[in-house]
Amino acid sequence: MGPKRSAWVWAFALCGLGTVVSWAAGPVRTAGLGPWGELGDGSRVYSSFPVQADLPQNALTVSPGEVHTLALLEDGTVWAWGDNAYGQLGDGTTEPRTAPGAVHLLTGIVDVRAGYNCSYALDQAHHLWSWGYNGDGRLGDGTTTNRLEPVQVTGVTDVRQVSGGYNHGVALDGSGTVWTWGANSYGSLGDGTSAQRPSPAPVPGLGPALAVVAHQWTTYAVLQDGTVWAWGYNVYGALGDGTGTNRSTPVQVSGLTGVTGIAAGFSSGAALKADGTVWTWGIQPVRNVPGQVSGLPPVSAIAGGYHSFFALEADGTAWGWGNNGYGQLGRGATSYGSSPEPVSALGLASAVASFGKTAGAVKADGSAWVWGANDRGQLGDGRTSERWTFDPVAGCQAFSWVSGGHQHAAALAEDGTVWGWGFNQSGRLGTGFDETPASSPVRAGSLANVVHLSAGTSHTTAVRSDGTVWWWGGYVQGYAYVPSQKAGLNDALQAASGGDFSLVRKSDGTIWGWGNNGSGRLGDGTTTSTVAPVQVSGVTSAEDVAAGSAHGLARLEDGSVVAWGENTRGQIGDGTTTDRLTPVPVTGLPGPAATVFAGGQVSFAVLEDGTLWGWGYNSKGTIGDGTTTGRTSPVLVPGAGTGVVSVACSGSHTVALKDDGSVWAWGDNTGGKLGDGTDVQRLTPVQVAPPGTASAVGAGTGFSAYVEDDCAVGCTATVPRAGVPGASLAFQGGVAAAGCAGTPSYDWDFGDGSPHSLEASANHSYGSAGDYAWTLEVIQGGRTCLRM
Repeated sequence: MGPKRSAWVWAFALCGLGTVVSWAAGPVRTAGLGPWGELGDGSRVYSSFPVQADLPQNALTVSPGEVHTLALLEDGTVWAWGDNAYGQLGDGTTEPRTAPGAVHLLTGIVDVRAGYNCSYALDQAHHLWSWGYNGDGRLGDGTTTNRLEPVQVTGVTDVRQVSGGYNHGVALDGSGTVWTWGANSYGSLGDGTSAQRPSPAPVPGLGPALAVVAHQWTTYAVLQDGTVWAWGYNVYGALGDGTGTNRSTPVQVSGLTGVTGIAAGFSSGAALKADGTVWTWGIQPVRNVPGQVSGLPPVSAIAGGYHSFFALEADGTAWGWGNNGYGQLGRGATSYGSSPEPVSALGLASAVASFGKTAGAVKADGSAWVWGANDRGQLGDGRTSERWTFDPVAGCQAFSWVSGGHQHAAALAEDGTVWGWGFNQSGRLGTGFDETPASSPVRAGSLANVVHLSAGTSHTTAVRSDGTVWWWGGYVQGYAYVPSQKAGLNDALQAASGGDFSLVRKSDGTIWGWGNNGSGRLGDGTTTSTVAPVQVSGVTSAEDVAAGSAHGLARLEDGSVVAWGENTRGQIGDGTTTDRLTPVPVTGLPGPAATVFAGGQVSFAVLEDGTLWGWGYNSKGTIGDGTTTGRTSPVLVPGAGTGVVSVACSGSHTVALKDDGSVWAWGDNTGGKLGDGTDVQRLTPVQVAPPGTASAVGAGTGFSAYVEDDCAVGCTATVPRAGVPGASLAFQGGVAAAGCAGTPSYDWDFGDGSPHSLEASANHSYGSAGDYAWTLEVIQGGRTCLRM
């Protein structure tokens, strides 16, 4: 990977140098979708520093949309990258792309705008082109047909500006007439109706305009007399008229005159006056009439994104403020920007742009830069967020257990510490109030001596060796951004996290739960939610416990299985679809169970003979019985054979571990989450890892995981965070291995095209400033660890 130049020489250390430990298990491998870092491989899910786009020639404009990015090159062609689910990359496919590629058919383009799953372009003859999602007519081509390649919009001519909101578009022609099209549920088309319109039509009664912009369900126009008019969604004061009333015809933004430029964000507007001042209103500044932004020098241009704004001085200095959860302000951090600050790592720019949580800029030398969210490959750095085969999780920890939640994972290290990666909203990684996603393992607070854990939808529950219970994350009953002890519980042995509740098995065979109790998922005979643990009714001899989205499951001492809670898909296994507020027997199992598992609306039991039985939701083939028929009583999973010891289920796909160490998977395979090298749905189990491979399995929303049980190698890297170009930086690598023969080999790639170093420690000098994507590869005993 080539250098990523910025204003400094930057290099990132993913974890400190570790010590060699004796591993009973090993690193985790994952497969599937990882837009928020769920794969744990260190892929860049966001960047708080500008990253240079690898384009074949100089750029004139860069335009990040919600989940994709467009760039206009100096030869008039358009290049695109990121998500492509609706054809918004314009290459004739719906395949995502993490590196730039050419948009088909377009030449002689003079401007581009990326929006919400769609794209717009203007050519030299002032024709308007559009492509991508069109279910609500947002492309303006007179249809509601998605377009995988650009089509010309024929309903308007002589177009000079274009912009798109969430599901509508706006254009300005050479006469100053404003045109709109698309969805109109909040009056965003400004025609006095709420009727959807797939072709452009003039906004009636609006004087000649100078500029237009749209965002979300709101539209703005600057008139040639310097006033600003707005229409559409206004709940947060986005129209700036002093009210919160939606408007289906234009109303004047209060108190603004002498305006020359306009920008829009999420339910927010910004205006640039002729004197260089910037005025904002809506949810971002929390006011429903314009107020001046303080702390800014006179500026010449403005841009808006998701709860954030940018301003550009005449000399090229860019300023940003507002939401910064994904580094979209380009400050090298993710803390909220309460006041404007320069985007110092960018240097001087000729243009800035934003729409969603990603921002972009073009410099005077024609280089294009992007920063912020990368959940769909918007940064264009070539790093994929989707894998169809299992590859290692980054990090220097040996793990013994892994559990998947909703777009995040939790893993138990051999030393009793807990680590997580992926989406971090509501504190589900346990790292504190910073909700930044993590694409490589981060530790959950200072929690130690953990013996069991379970990840739920947005929280994790853990049991320590002293029998205390700890939890973190969030759901309706509360939030804990770092691991917090659950009062009133001791002598615990096992935890099970459901959708928004938790269950714990104690040493006396009782089960206790807390959280949401809809459908009776806590099993106490009520539907009353609680933050204080309550006992599951009638269970006194439990030896195993599991939790699905809204139901619980337990194996009792005699091998029988009981279940309770939601039963809409037959997941209780009693032959009905009736919710159960207290435990009832699972009927139809031909023998005693050894262990039980649950996920989503599916339940499983492994019998003492090693066979696997499943029941509940099966539309995706989640049960694995060769059908998509839901089951209200247990059925044999014949393809699993015997010897099954563990099962993990996301609700739409299932992963199983057999006693020979092989891994099997079935069900939904979107994004390759089964790890079989395809994205083909599997109605019966397929082997995805050979015997001797794994010691534990996990499954989360969109991904699968297993813990290796073999020769395992983990590598560490420490690099100074920053240095002056030309100064020597010290690169140090370490390795922690278990069961791996031989001596480790090292390979440092410094990311600037210079010769590699093959030593554990190396010194290197960069000749110019940049965000250099260095890598370290360590090989020992035939196993490879890659750090980036």
